Parts: sequence; structure tokens; C-alpha cells
Amino acid sequence: TSVDLGSSGKDNLFGDGRVDAYDAVIKALRISRMFDRIEATQQILNQEICLSNNSTRNLLSAPYVSKLIESSKDLDASEFRALKINIQRNGSKISKRILIKMKIARLCEQFIKH
Repeated sequence: TSVDLGSSGKDNLFGDGRVDAYDAVIKALRISRMFDRIEATQQILNQEICLSNNSTRNLLSAPYVSKLIESSKDLDASEFRALKINIQRNGSKISKRILIKMKIARLCEQFIKH
């Protein structure tokens, strides 16, 4: 992320502007926390199943997953793109399935807004 200086957009004097290191770190932390929460999903869902004694429950409709999907809507496009890349490269199977649901939820949200 950067702060635009001079005329709007890229220019010969300031280039792309001044790097906003604080904003970049905040975004990276948000993405990292979201990734960690998604990766912990399988363990949390296994605990929910054990506690409720319900082994036939659809894991992707569990309340925890619904909260993750809802909170992914708060990420801006670049944050979500970074999260998506991280999940595709490093995520578990369940994380990749949650990512698909997140993409659908974000598309629906955009469709409703327009």
C-alpha cells in the first residue's frame, strides 16, 4: 500500500507515492490471522462433533465456518487475494473448501450491491 503524493496516480516526481508501512503490516496481520483461523477449522469442527455426538453434521455449514465466511467479507480485494494465494499454496483441504464458499459469498455480496 502507498500514499499518493503529487498529482493523482503514478508520476515522474513521486512515482507510485510513499510506502505506507503501517497499513501494509496491518493488512498482512489481518490476512495471517484469517489464514490461521481457517486452518484451525478442522480441529474446531472435530471438537464440535465430539461434544454434540453428531458425526453426520455438514462441516461447512457449522456456525464457526459461517462466521469465517462472513468475516472474509471485511477484507478488501487485495487482502482477499493474498489470503486466497496463501490458502491455495499452504492450506488444508478443508481450508480450500472454505475458500470456495468465501468466494461465492463475496460474489453474492457484490451482486447485491450492484
